[in-house]
Amino acid sequence: MGIALRGPELSTLEVCRRDWKVARELDLRPSVHIGNTPAALAMEPVKLLERCGLLVEGAHYVHATWLSADERRRIAESGGGVVITPTADSRLRFGIPAIHATIASGIRPALGVDVVTSTAGDMFGEMRAAHMLSRIHSQADQNVTATDVLRFATGDAATAIGLAHRVGSIERGKKADLILLNPDRSFLPLSVNVSTFVAFYAERQHVDTVIVGGHLLKRRGQLLGVNRHAIRARLRASLADLRERARAKKQP
Repeated sequence: MGIALRGPELSTLEVCRRDWKVARELDLRPSVHIGNTPAALAMEPVKLLERCGLLVEGAHYVHATWLSADERRRIAESGGGVVITPTADSRLRFGIPAIHATIASGIRPALGVDVVTSTAGDMFGEMRAAHMLSRIHSQADQNVTATDVLRFATGDAATAIGLAHRVGSIERGKKADLILLNPDRSFLPLSVNVSTFVAFYAERQHVDTVIVGGHLLKRRGQLLGVNRHAIRARLRASLADLRERARAKKQP
């Protein structure tokens, strides 16, 4: 369990102090969306957190597109992580996804998904977006590979949220959190290495089996113990209710 805090760009420093106090009392890792507008360059939100004693080890910072090299260094030195959301960063105009800038600061970036009402919530898509955008904005000596983006989405993501000792890689003693892909679910022959297939070609249709904590949640491409029709019906009802309430508010 973590706690999503507002940070100095979306609240006052007094609110930040109260939020971080709650995080400490509950022993929860803070997650903060930070530096997603050019205003952050002048505001220097990471420095503000540091001055208030709120730059804590184990926190992770989402987006970080408009942070200076000095602010990134402070995150690295504090033991914090950075989560990049390439699709949301691009679609919502948060700036160039900070993949190379994060690596240059000494942090392995993690991949995440933000604003699933605006993006697909698909980690395969995030891996492809991360690779393409990193290539577009790279210098001659910068190279992000398929293996890199696969690690951003797995082991590096687990590290960023403080769960590398439990998940993120296949090792004895870790939880059995596994996603098994079946390349035969498409017409594409598996003529590339595994990292390249997963990062550049795989789609949801290739997910054959999902195991979380040793429990089967999906097998042979089918979700287990889930009534998809009932869930869709509840979602439609919720959407209809939201629209009705929105219309009621607009009326004089």
